[in-house]
Amino acid sequence: MKRLAWAYSRAALVALALAGGLAGAAENDRTLSLDRAEFVLDAATAPPPESAAWQPAPLPQAWARERRGAGVGWYRFRFRLGEAPTALQSIYWPALCCVMAVHVNGALVGELGTPQRPLMLSVPQRFDIPASLLVAGDNRVDLRLEHGPLTWTVVSPLEVGPQAVLQPRERLRWWVAIGGSQLLTPLALTISAFVLLLWFKRRSEQMLGFFGLSSLAFAIYASDWLLLRPPIDASDWILLQGGAAMAINVTATLTAMRYAGFRWPRAEWGLWALIPLAVYHVYSGFAWWGAQVFGTFWHWAPLMYIVMFAFAAWRRRSLESLLLFASSPGCLAASLWLGSSLAPVDSFDPHCYAFLPMHLLIVWMLVKRHASALGAAERLNTELEQRVEAKATELKNHHARLLELEQQRAVAAERQRIMSDMHDGIGGQLISTLSLVEHGEASPAAVAEALRECIDDLRLVIDSIEPSDDDLLPVLGNLRYRLEPRLRRQGITLDWQVQPLPRLPGLTPQQLLNVLRILQEAFTNVLKHARATRIRVATAVDANAMSITVADDGCGFEAQPGGRGYGLANMAERARRVGGELMVQPSPGGTTLSLTLPLSTPL
Repeated sequence: MKRLAWAYSRAALVALALAGGLAGAAENDRTLSLDRAEFVLDAATAPPPESAAWQPAPLPQAWARERRGAGVGWYRFRFRLGEAPTALQSIYWPALCCVMAVHVNGALVGELGTPQRPLMLSVPQRFDIPASLLVAGDNRVDLRLEHGPLTWTVVSPLEVGPQAVLQPRERLRWWVAIGGSQLLTPLALTISAFVLLLWFKRRSEQMLGFFGLSSLAFAIYASDWLLLRPPIDASDWILLQGGAAMAINVTATLTAMRYAGFRWPRAEWGLWALIPLAVYHVYSGFAWWGAQVFGTFWHWAPLMYIVMFAFAAWRRRSLESLLLFASSPGCLAASLWLGSSLAPVDSFDPHCYAFLPMHLLIVWMLVKRHASALGAAERLNTELEQRVEAKATELKNHHARLLELEQQRAVAAERQRIMSDMHDGIGGQLISTLSLVEHGEASPAAVAEALRECIDDLRLVIDSIEPSDDDLLPVLGNLRYRLEPRLRRQGITLDWQVQPLPRLPGLTPQQLLNVLRILQEAFTNVLKHARATRIRVATAVDANAMSITVADDGCGFEAQPGGRGYGLANMAERARRVGGELMVQPSPGGTTLSLTLPLSTPL
């Protein structure tokens, strides 16, 4: 808001200056315009006497252009008043530069600049003088100017009159020659900073870098309009500005070449060489052997990028390229006008206004391009989000279908396993029992025993499909619950020494059934063959494995006839399927069976 208010206040001051200029024009008969003066080279700090070598000096004049090297000169203006004024008066030069001191009728009324920091820009200068310093009859104004080795002085005609009349004229001239430029120079710096930062992020777009350098060079060249410059010697500053002036044309040409799609490395190196050549041109005082040719080229230098923009307009055939080409000749016109004899030496530099359309148009192009890119990126992001959401929904539905199919396959596989176990186990026992009954070879007790075995086998299958949470302890508890009454009926004591066991990751129903069948087979062998009176079941755990031990006090392998009925090979195979190891230690005093299961890896 502060910047906006400042801009509006500037605009209001411009309007007031214009209004004041028009009012002053209506009172022009109350002022004196002096376009002739006398000039003398004299380093004195006080006005030279009448006897000095005064020479006629028609105005406007730039006397230091023909006198290279440091120098001091005096201008004397003479005018006559019919009567002494009573109101505050002013003396006003529309264009004046360099170190100066102003005397009216021998009295010092104003000074500006120092030899170390001279005013190097032709600006309007007005000095207020008390009415008492002017007298009826002859009056004079003495202007002392001092310039350095590379600077020069510009003196425009002098106007003398009431302060109320000349002040609006000075304001109008100030805004036309200086005020507008003071607004444009910070704008050029801002554009340069923005574009160079953008180029730093996108190094491949060289057009951005060249245009940013062009704006920076223009800001350096035009910085005197701000009446601010670094604390360096005036001659060094003149050289820097000379290089910046040529750098504007070089970087603008490179910008136009990239816009037109041209890349000529050798020609581009030649363009960069023009900048130090321009510095030498200024340093030599325009007095080297090729000064006239290079000076002519300097004024025509904007033609380089005008031609490039013309090629771009012809190749692209777009409104943007046509507008860019149409905005570029203004710089050439300003350069040729300043370099011609038609431009008065006290005229202001129109380059700032000539460059403005082209720079603003390029900025508008960049903003438009990046706004379009941002809009395209946003649309692409929206489209991608929609696609990702659709794909996510599709994957979710597909995953749900896969999960359902997996569940169906798991149910079918488990059903198949149960059917196979029942067919191989219970089915086989029922068929054997039925055959014995049909042939009359089985007693009721044998049939009952066979049916109990079928029921135990059925319960074993049911236990294997119950959720175990990878924990063997509840399953072993169910096995004890079913087998202990049967053991007790046969006079066998069960010594249960099962301790808490760690969980076995990945324990499937099939693996659990294999473990239970190994234990069931061990108990069955004891009941049928060992003639034992005591069975001990114990568990143990170490760092890598857990073990389940079944030991009896029976007769062992050698005491029982047909020892091969133990089915040890079948039990060992089941142990292998669950990743464990089965060890059987028979002895005349009993048999010990140990099943070891690993803890470190899933079953």
